[in-house]
Amino acid sequence: MERASYKEAMKNNGQKSDTNMEIQVNANEISRISAGTVIKGEVFTANDIRIDGTFEGKVQSKGKVVVGEKAVIKGDILCGSVDFWGRIAGDIYAQDTLSLKGGCIVKGNLHVKRLVVELGSRFDGNCHMISDGEFEKLTGGIAPSSVAPAAPAAHAAEAAKPAPEAAQPAPEEAKPAPEAEEVPAETRSTQGSPFSKPRTPGKGGFSFGR
Repeated sequence: MERASYKEAMKNNGQKSDTNMEIQVNANEISRISAGTVIKGEVFTANDIRIDGTFEGKVQSKGKVVVGEKAVIKGDILCGSVDFWGRIAGDIYAQDTLSLKGGCIVKGNLHVKRLVVELGSRFDGNCHMISDGEFEKLTGGIAPSSVAPAAPAAHAAEAAKPAPEAAQPAPEEAKPAPEAEEVPAETRSTQGSPFSKPRTPGKGGFSFGR
């Protein structure tokens, strides 16, 4: 368990608590990238996260991001608020407060609602003061990139249509009738001739048929 002290008065059961009162924070709810650790890719957490190692990619947290003195980040940070002591080459999007601590080095653009800059911090880039609505517009909200947005209703209706039937092949063209076979000249010369009839023997000899 880790303890986080606070200096603001709180009300508990209708009574104001002492300013030296301490609250306990469950360490299991805080993600951490320790010194000497190198990570490349994208990190998303719904809780707070502390970075003391080297990270290359995108950090998304719905809570608070704490970047230690030895941390080196190459990429963007999207979160609720940031306490920054380390080094970064990338943009920072804070929905609430960004605190640049003494000795930090920031090379990139800042999009924050509130900015606190301590003496000795180094910042090279542009700073844009934004509202909650502008934060949502710039970042699209803090959520894992693997979650695909819902398809519009028009696209869904288009996808529900049945696939068109496959085109049927065109009917074959009618084949031409076969040409009549030509009768040989010899056969034509004998047809219709009285000599083409067979000869039959008669009583008195042979006779030709008429």
